[in-house]
Amino acid sequence: MSGETIYKLENAKSGRSYCKKCKIKILKNEIRLGVETDGPSFKLQSWYHPTCFTLPRKLAKEKGGMTARQFVEELLEDYTVDGICSNDTEMIVRQIEEKVSATKKEKGGDDGGVCTERIKKNLARLREEVLGSSDDDDEEYENQPKKKRKMNKLSEEERAEAEVYAMYEKKKNDELKDVLRWNNQMVG
Repeated sequence: MSGETIYKLENAKSGRSYCKKCKIKILKNEIRLGVETDGPSFKLQSWYHPTCFTLPRKLAKEKGGMTARQFVEELLEDYTVDGICSNDTEMIVRQIEEKVSATKKEKGGDDGGVCTERIKKNLARLREEVLGSSDDDDEEYENQPKKKRKMNKLSEEERAEAEVYAMYEKKKNDELKDVLRWNNQMVG
């Protein structure tokens, strides 16, 4: 039994477990995906949100590669209250595939993270606000419905994120490490 890996899907029994990938608590009765590995004298169990789980490399590469659908149908054991794997396999497959496609790095380097993209868009909007505000734009802004005006305007938090990103985006790694050291933070 040593070294065998079991993949299971279940409702969280309590609200104490954390997702190993995103480090966010998995709430009670929320669907979670578990990876259980038996060692010589211990049992290791890790929990994930279905959207945070990625197929292990050995499964994705062996025998021409296993798809998310094959993984759910062949390896994933269903311990959920309502038997979600048998009822709604598509939802689980879709959640696993979403994560797989979101983690692939684009050619050209950037990490493609959702937060980074959102902050970059806010930075572009902030720059438009600051640089592109002429009298014509003000009139156009005033003519827009109030609801649309609120949608176009950045919140204070979005503005602060964009300003911080603008301050650090051009810095090199060594300069960023100096900032971390100055703030007494760990540098890896």
